[in-house]
Order: sequence, then C-alpha cells, then structure tokens
Amino acid sequence: MRVRDLMTTPAFCLHPADTFAHARAEALGRHVHQLPVVDGEGRLVGMLAPSEVPAPRERSQSPVSRLMETGRLALRPEMTASEGRSLLEAAHVQSAPVLSRRRVVGMITLRDLARAEASAP
Repeated sequence: MRVRDLMTTPAFCLHPADTFAHARAEALGRHVHQLPVVDGEGRLVGMLAPSEVPAPRERSQSPVSRLMETGRLALRPEMTASEGRSLLEAAHVQSAPVLSRRRVVGMITLRDLARAEASAP
C-alpha cells in the first residue's frame, strides 16, 4: 500500500500571514495536531503545531510565519506505507505533509501507516 492510498486529502493548509488565533481555532475544529504552512503556490514553507506553542494573549494575532517550524519531514505519495512509517518513527513525529512537485497534496499520520501495515496480508 502507498502513502497516496492512505493520506488525508485535501490537506487544510495555513498561509504565513494567518494569525495564530486562526491556526489554533482550525486545529481544534479539525481535530488535528499539525498544520502545513504553504506559500501562494501551495509549496510547503513550514509546519505549525498550535498545541505545542504557548498561547499568551499577545501571541494570538502573531502571524504563523513567526511561530512555525521549517525544515520538517515530508513524504511522497509513491512511498510505501512501510517506508513512510520508518521515516516518521526515525524523526519522532506523529504526522507529516505529503508533497508532490513541492506542493502539499495531503497529510499522513503514523497511526494511518501503522494501521495499514497491520491489516496487510
């Protein structure tokens, strides 16, 4: 089974100018822990985990570009579930964006990948 078969698509993405308050509300409303941040072309520029950022009142209007992490792991749609799981485990992360031609096309979680491997014959 391939990452493309398991990923959640379309992925909800933030933009660098979005506020932290908006990001937190979207993460809570969508029940997700990580959100990709993309530029105007849909290319990944960072990741934001709103639950991991302390939220003092003065940060609520900060742009996510000031709080996001860059250089995070991303998977490709053609990877196998086993390859994806190994990469996520090695990086100690629970989820990652899936990129095709540098653009975010979905999100995948370690749980999705482990479930697929467990159900494989």
